[in-house]
Amino acid sequence: MFKLQRSTRIGLTVLLCGGLTVAVGTLAFAKAPWSFRGSKAKQNEPEKPEVVQSKLNYPFGTRWDKVLNHLAAEHGLTMVMSKVPRGNFKRFDRSEYDFEAAIGVLNEELHQQDFRLIRQGDFLVLMHLRSTRTRYRRPRLPQVEETAARSVRTTVPTSSPGVRAEAHTIRPRDWKAPEVSAPSAATAAVNSQIDRVAFEEPKVTELIKTPVTPNNRTALQLARRLYSAFLSHSELIDAGPDGLPAFRVMNQVIKSADGKPLSVSAGADPVARFSVGIDKKNNRLMIEAPKTTAAAIVRMIRMLDVPFENEQPDIKVRDSKKDANTVAKKIRPVVRKLTAVRPTHKTLSKSKPAAETNRDDFELAQA
Repeated sequence: MFKLQRSTRIGLTVLLCGGLTVAVGTLAFAKAPWSFRGSKAKQNEPEKPEVVQSKLNYPFGTRWDKVLNHLAAEHGLTMVMSKVPRGNFKRFDRSEYDFEAAIGVLNEELHQQDFRLIRQGDFLVLMHLRSTRTRYRRPRLPQVEETAARSVRTTVPTSSPGVRAEAHTIRPRDWKAPEVSAPSAATAAVNSQIDRVAFEEPKVTELIKTPVTPNNRTALQLARRLYSAFLSHSELIDAGPDGLPAFRVMNQVIKSADGKPLSVSAGADPVARFSVGIDKKNNRLMIEAPKTTAAAIVRMIRMLDVPFENEQPDIKVRDSKKDANTVAKKIRPVVRKLTAVRPTHKTLSKSKPAAETNRDDFELAQA
């Protein structure tokens, strides 16, 4: 009896569990298609891109390249620029702007320097308007050729048709045949000169070497002052006159104010005007240049070769019977020349002021 009840309980439990399992499975199967449809519909919905806001708050001023690169990085773009605007971008503004508004604010500042910021696909491009403008050649009017007056020829019938026709030339009453004049002497002279120049061979400039031994300064000090005076036109070379370390001065600017070399345009190669070799062992300068240029460089070196301030002789006042006005007229040009040429010891340490002081020396060397 006890065993029968126990088996009955087990059977009922199994039936109950089976029924619950079937019910749960039926509900899950009925609900599954709707749930899958909902998830699939959510997957098919396009994701709306988030609008990125940018701040243009630079109260202390920031370089333009940093500002533009930061804006491009915020919006996932690649910055492209061939030339960076001068100065810094300074703006105190805590507002947030979208991409188009931020570009509009920056273009207002960039327009003052002929720049414009545009977006092309995945690139943020900075354009320099002046360099992108198309340059056209100036139109030229065709030359008006002088045409000689021509006589009018008409055919005048002098008899009945079919018999004979004669051609006559009708001219004004005072008409005269133009005289063919021989070429003038001036025209012949010009033509002869042109022919001679076309066959002339170029003259070869002879270079001479002139040694200069300083009296008050060292050769290295004078070489530095000369190099500073011709800084934008000069370049250093390892082997100059007599194989000495030297520098040579060109006939055109080859370096910028900060010492960087400039690109030389085609067909305009620089030509050396003179070279200055530095002989530190013998304390002398070796100048290699044409005769006239070498004389000017020697005069310039003599004017620069002056003692320092602490080596200047004391000025003594003496009585003289000569006319003071006459002596002043003779001394005044010399004093002006000395004050214009001799810089102070502090000025020698700066290359740029030395170049400004020796501008007259540069003009003297070009003579």
